[in-house]
Parts: sequence; C-alpha cells; structure tokens
Amino acid sequence: MSFEQKERYLDLIGIGFGPANIALAVALEERNSTISSVFLEKNHGPAWQDEMMIPGTDIQHNPLRDFATPRNPTSEFGYLSFLKEVGRLWEYLNLAAPYPPRSEYAEYVKWVADKVATNVKYNAEVCDIRFHQSESGESIKVVLADGETFVTNCLVVGCGRSLNIPDCFIPIMPDDRIAHTQMYKTSIGKWNSAGDIDTIAVIGASQSAAEVIVDLHSTGKVSSILSVVSGVGFKEKDLSPFTEQIYYPEYVDTFYKSNDRTKREMQAELWRSNYSAADQDIVSKINFLMYEQRYSRGPKIELAYNSVLVDALKNGDDTISLDVGSRIDGSVQRHTVDAVLLATGFRNLGGGRRQEAFPPIMESIADSLKRRADGSLFISRDYQVAFSDRAHGRPAIFLNGLCESTHGFGDAGSFSLLAIRADTIAESAEAVVEASNFENPVLIPLLDSRTNDHNAHEHV
Repeated sequence: MSFEQKERYLDLIGIGFGPANIALAVALEERNSTISSVFLEKNHGPAWQDEMMIPGTDIQHNPLRDFATPRNPTSEFGYLSFLKEVGRLWEYLNLAAPYPPRSEYAEYVKWVADKVATNVKYNAEVCDIRFHQSESGESIKVVLADGETFVTNCLVVGCGRSLNIPDCFIPIMPDDRIAHTQMYKTSIGKWNSAGDIDTIAVIGASQSAAEVIVDLHSTGKVSSILSVVSGVGFKEKDLSPFTEQIYYPEYVDTFYKSNDRTKREMQAELWRSNYSAADQDIVSKINFLMYEQRYSRGPKIELAYNSVLVDALKNGDDTISLDVGSRIDGSVQRHTVDAVLLATGFRNLGGGRRQEAFPPIMESIADSLKRRADGSLFISRDYQVAFSDRAHGRPAIFLNGLCESTHGFGDAGSFSLLAIRADTIAESAEAVVEASNFENPVLIPLLDSRTNDHNAHEHV
C-alpha cells in the first residue's frame, strides 16, 4: 500500500497497532475481508510490554488465548502455529511451567504483527480526529502529527489506556526521577547510568509493582526499596476457576445487560482477578526476600502498608520526599528517596475516580457522543460508540480494548477475549462499510471552531 498521497479515503482506519488492533487485522484477514484499511501506529514497529521484559517473568494468561485460537483453533496466526514455525513446539510441550516466558510471547506478538503488516503505517502519530462532510454524509478525518490525513467512514480506536498518575505527582511531573512502570527499562537504564540512584520507592501493589521490586532487589544496584501499598501487603490474584469464568465470551453478555449498579458491584467483587494483586509465585518471592533480609546483607525492602500517599515534593538535591499517611491512625511519615516508580496502572473509561470519560484522542468530537448517566460514553454491544444525535450518514466509531466499564473484565486490556472481540468488530465494520455505499467522497470541512485547520497539529 502506498501512502504517498497527502489525503486518502479508506473503508476502515485503526488508531494504534497494539494487541487489540493486531487482532482486528487478523480477523479481517481470516474473514477474507475486501474492505480497505490502514492501522496508524506512533511507534516505529510492533512492541508488546517491551518496558517490562524482566528476565524470568511469564505471561498472566493461557497462551492459547491468543490472536485467533479461541475463534479458529487451526489458525495460522495462533500461538501453536508460531511455535511450530520457529521450531520450539516440542520444547514448549516439555516446559515445566504453566505459562511461557513473557519474552517469547512478545516475540509471538511481533511475529503476528509482521504477518499482517501490509496495511500498517508506523511512525504515524495521530494528533486529532474530526468530522468532515461529504456528498453522502459525514465522514471522519484522521490527522497525523506530520500533517498527513486519512478519511474514513469507520474508525476503530485501539490506542490503549491513559496512564493512571496519582494526584500528588501531577504537579511535579514530568521529572526524570519519577517514572511509570510503562517506562521501567528505559528509566532504570538512565538511573543506572547516572550512578546516583540508591533508594527507590515503588508505589502500588500490582503484578508490575511486585515484579519491579524483585528485579531491583536482584540487581543489587540500590540499597533500599520502599514499597507503598494501600492494603496489608501484596495480595494474590483471585484465580478461582469460577472467577475465571468472567473471561468467557458469554460473560460479556451477562455483564453488558446488567444495570449500572450491578456492574459496579460485580467490578468491586471481582477486582482482585485483575487489579491490585499479583501471582502467587511473585508474592511468595517478596515474602522470602523480606524474611532473608532480617539476617543477610543486600538491598532492603521496606513495606509501608495500610498507607496512602498524602503528598510528593521535589527537593533541591534532586531527591523526592513522599508524605505517606497511615490508614490506621492517620499519622504521616516522610520518606526521602532518589527515584520513584509508579506501578499504578491505567485509567479505564468511565465516570468514576481515576477513570476518564473517553480516550483523549477523541476530545475534538466528544460533544457529539452519547453519554451514560455517569458521563462516560454509551457503547453498544458490538463496541460501537453511540452519537447524541444519530443522523443519517454518521460514521461509525468502535472502541477496541477500552470497554471494561460496559463489557466487563474481559475487555481490561488482556488477551482473554481478544480474538472474539476482534471478530465482532470486524463483522460490524464490514456491515458499516457495505451500508455506506460510497467511494472517494469529496470532502468539505465542517464549520466547527474546535477543528479549524490552525488546530490540525495540536495534540489532544
């Protein structure tokens, strides 16, 4: 596919080419779809959790919940097909571990992405999306940071979730000594090169928090690690086979049909299946290290449990002071560290605390989108965003991998329902394209002060 034209129409445009939209590209391929498409990815190539490629870590899902196997067990895009092609199938079958290494699964993700890379444009940072009027109705224009534009009647937003940054850190960021675990390897590399990072605080009790604590301890390049958690310590994930049924395709219907109150109650009940918890092996490892440090030399892990962050301050000597409050008696203790790692996850879509109503990239069109009672987007069962004034010719917008608040934990950025969701979106997208019944429309910009051309290159 040539991208030499400065503006072109395609039946489908996908924003982002992480696992969600890779799965969509696979679904379109296996459906022998004839619709034209392009996926726009700001990074220079396919990557999955590259900042958390810690030696010895594994994945947290059954590897056969991949891009295609749950939908098509004989797929050439499945994990077993990958193992067969790279010559590791028999070794994998002899692996005495429940899940494969994270590094190998990242290799699998890249392998699939490369197989469907024909319609992918890398180094393509989307800075705005806007409505445009054509002879057949409204369409959507997608604007890149370099000014290149694409137009479609079917947009799939699969750009992932925004980082969840605790409020007290927002006024002092960005800062070279404060990093989200999304940038773990890069940040640790810089800190090790600087040579003056001796104490690190890790905020959060997630799988990522536990993994980086163990990794920091194993390198021996810091003297102490402060772990700040709101509960009594690190909790194990709820992996009951009954809880795991929330990742069945049928559960999506159950959750989606529930009223808002029931949805909130189910999310609270099932929270530890995916959040603020870690796998048993890594929890046991931290406990082992903390026991061992009672009589041995080496990095010390200090657990500030039942704690809440009250404030974070930058000091003149480049250190960071954290005011940590006790949930037990309300007392506040100040800890001063050289650097901070935020293992605080991501913001889901919704109207609650630490959520966002819509992906930031959709800000220019947000006023046209239908909202639920809590202010979040109204999303149909097929992951399509509803408009506040559904007009004839209105284009379709799908959210791929962003609908946890409406569709349940299977949509929480995991691989669990990736293949099934992708096929649902692909089927609906094909119907949208067929219904639109127009090609290469003449485009006339809408007279909208929010999307004037002088705003075209502003990031949202």
